[in-house]
Amino acid sequence: MARTVMFSLSMLYGSVAALFLALVFVASLYLTPRGHNRNNPTVIKRRILTVVLLSLISPVYVWMLSEPAPKHTGYELARWIGLTNPISSIPPLILTVILFIGPLFQAYLEEEDILSDYTSLKEPVFLRNIVFAPITEEIVFRGCMAPLLAPSLGWTTTIFILPLYFGIAHLHHGYELYIAGHSWKTALVYPIAQTGFTSVFGAYSTLVFLTTGSVIGPIVCHMFCNSMGFPNFSTVSDTKYPRLLWTVYVIGLVSFIILLPSVMSCSNYNSLYCKIVT
Repeated sequence: MARTVMFSLSMLYGSVAALFLALVFVASLYLTPRGHNRNNPTVIKRRILTVVLLSLISPVYVWMLSEPAPKHTGYELARWIGLTNPISSIPPLILTVILFIGPLFQAYLEEEDILSDYTSLKEPVFLRNIVFAPITEEIVFRGCMAPLLAPSLGWTTTIFILPLYFGIAHLHHGYELYIAGHSWKTALVYPIAQTGFTSVFGAYSTLVFLTTGSVIGPIVCHMFCNSMGFPNFSTVSDTKYPRLLWTVYVIGLVSFIILLPSVMSCSNYNSLYCKIVT
């Protein structure tokens, strides 16, 4: 029988431990030849390798910060990280698709393939954006950081604090834009906007993780969102039915807000975080 563990880190200790993990994640991306564009196939393959290795090592790091649980208390490390119950990923994925019915309808009207940016499913950029980035980021930023923060910070605070680590981890894209020749203004504005967007998604992803107790839900939602990208509102007026499209956008958003409390209710799942985090 696997050993059960518990986490009783202080707010400060847990926050520093999570920040260290976030910084290591970003630093690992730069263990590649300098001067190469981030979309260079060689850079992508090496970065995929490093983040995959990090996502395998991170659970060991988390385990080292745990402590043995008294008999009949605590949970196995796999449950803390969320490596359980893949079926629980279905409701949040459906909810996420409902949120995106506007962009999906827009893609239909414009006869656009949502994966048209990729020439092949084996293309390195596709593998990075749609496959490996969601898997490794969710394992590290949700599965491995939540045990460090949630027991001491509580439910609501974790939902809003944990995404900041996720958002900050994307600030390095500004540096990459700058060394690629873009102006410092572009290099400053783009990552700030991206950090805001990723932080909002991170809050939703953290809610999904804590509620379902599984990292699979955040992973598949992340994959779907990355495949959709940010909604292209600027071309709505150019479509054949702009009023209808705006209506569908609103329906998707309103439906998402209405369904969120019932779909993301602890009573639907067997999450350990619903039992220990208030």
